Amino acid sequence: MIVDLHSHYFPPSATGPGSPVSSDPAAAGEVVLHVSGHRVRVPEALLDAGQQVADAKRQGLDRRILLAPPFTVLYELPPDAGVDWSRRVNDGMAAAMHAHPDHLIGFAVVPLQAGGDVAAAELEHAVRGLGLAGVEVLTSVAGAPLDTPDLEPFWAAAADLGVPVFIHPHFVSGADRMSRFHLRNLVGNPTETALTGAQLLFGGLLDRHPGVTVVLAHGGGALPHLVGRLEHGYRHRAEFDATPGGPREGLRRFHYDSVVFDPAVLRHVGEIVGFDRLVVGSDYPFDMADEDPVAFLASADLSGPVTKAILHAADRVLPGVN
Repeated sequence: MIVDLHSHYFPPSATGPGSPVSSDPAAAGEVVLHVSGHRVRVPEALLDAGQQVADAKRQGLDRRILLAPPFTVLYELPPDAGVDWSRRVNDGMAAAMHAHPDHLIGFAVVPLQAGGDVAAAELEHAVRGLGLAGVEVLTSVAGAPLDTPDLEPFWAAAADLGVPVFIHPHFVSGADRMSRFHLRNLVGNPTETALTGAQLLFGGLLDRHPGVTVVLAHGGGALPHLVGRLEHGYRHRAEFDATPGGPREGLRRFHYDSVVFDPAVLRHVGEIVGFDRLVVGSDYPFDMADEDPVAFLASADLSGPVTKAILHAADRVLPGVN
């Protein structure tokens, strides 16, 4: 089963009275979302589950997962409002998935700003009550790291439920210096993912919750390419005296999507973390998407068995989905 493990959907039902997000038609093929005082132009396909299915077939994909666009996750909402918003989004994700059960796989969002216990309860409802197959979190909770002690119940729930956690960059550090040339996305996103990955690795979260499956967006961002520097710091800095294991082995505890746009980069990531840790991704339907993720993987000139294993990585990452 070839599954796009990094693609986005926003349920239209999440807009409407009382919603923090509203929408208006824009130019042909586009919709404007009004989110937190900002106007964001997005492709119509972002809100069209039927189009998502048609495009998946065209791209040679069996299924794609549904991740809320990161700017709609809204950890900046007050905790109670965040609970309501997560439920509204998750209901919409489940509706799209159940309308197209052979092609779409819904992922939940949870109100991390309300604390780990509340987020864990929403995750359990989303998985056991709605049938969603995973959960998306952002790289920080409005700046607070994902390994804060208050969030431990969420991570324990993800491990207990056996669902993958997809980590997507947002709230990019240093964003005020990246306003030109789309650098907030091009440089900020991969840097933000590297920061969060290193925090989780060195903070021991994966040791405390060894059953959790974590997928990092955009090939892990800069994280795999920093392995030499991380290893050097680990060996020579006193901050790591109580940290078990080293970075090189620790990087193998994450999964990494294929959204890197250069076959040489994909091969390098695989050489660092292990090709068995790579999964198919596209970032559909945004302009920063890989239009043909299956063809891109073929262009990396890997062996047949390795290519096949990556194409079917969802069989390992989503073991409960048939």
